Amino acid sequence: DDYGLASAKALIVPDDAAPGARPLFEAPEVKLSVPGRKSKDGIAKTSKDLAEHPWAGAPVKLSLSALDDAKQEGRSPAKAVLLPERIFTNMLAAALIEQRRLLALDANAKGRVMNLLDALTIRPEDTIKNPSHFLGLHTARLRLASSRSDEQLREVVAYLWEVANVIEDSGLSDAQKRLKQAQENLAKALENGASDEEIAKLTQELREAMNE
Repeated sequence: DDYGLASAKALIVPDDAAPGARPLFEAPEVKLSVPGRKSKDGIAKTSKDLAEHPWAGAPVKLSLSALDDAKQEGRSPAKAVLLPERIFTNMLAAALIEQRRLLALDANAKGRVMNLLDALTIRPEDTIKNPSHFLGLHTARLRLASSRSDEQLREVVAYLWEVANVIEDSGLSDAQKRLKQAQENLAKALENGASDEEIAKLTQELREAMNE
């Protein structure tokens, strides 16, 4: 660019949203690294962990926007993608995450989510072996029913994430927990622009955890 690249970002909007949907959270903000003025190849890489964002796993349209020093914008065509998400192997935890995403993307889905939480707890003695997991679901249902504002609904979304993670992680072995921690450490280092030496060290730790 004649004027030099000043900034770049990824623009994310919901895809296939229900008519009249009222998201409780803004789209994730993704600022892109830009090549330095002295870059020879014009390449820059950005890593961003979106797995905990309330929209994670949702179908979205993604486009890239670049701004030069003269405030002129260039934008790529939009592409349909699924936002990356944490994979939950416990079916109960996965069901809660699905309801979390549904509520996060549309506050009007409150009644539907309440009904689905009721369905999950119809026969807890047959389907939910851990009493604390049942209490977590029951508490989430009560908090959702008493929510009267968007802020309270956002608190329920956050609580559903906590409960789902407790349910998922309660069955993990020590080796699985070390692998999960190694993955998180590497993701944070990449996002924060860690040195090559640090990345190499954390990558080796991840390999060792995977071997375990």
